[in-house]
Amino acid sequence: MAVIVNNTRTFHYVEQGETEIVELTDPNPDFSVEEVLNFYTTAYPTLTTATIMPPKVTTDGRISYTFASTVGTKG
Repeated sequence: MAVIVNNTRTFHYVEQGETEIVELTDPNPDFSVEEVLNFYTTAYPTLTTATIMPPKVTTDGRISYTFASTVGTKG
């Protein structure tokens, strides 16, 4: 018998050079991870160049995605 598990997704945003992690709610469970990233670009413009880090499964079974900003300073 197959067991279907509905994992809840969590999203986090880390801006390059910063230590603060912003937790983002899942706007729509039907969105792909890329669609979630695009959804948040209006609130966080640096997400337009962000990298989607590989997902991690938390101890409570949630799937956690991190959007890491790749915008930095020259030098």
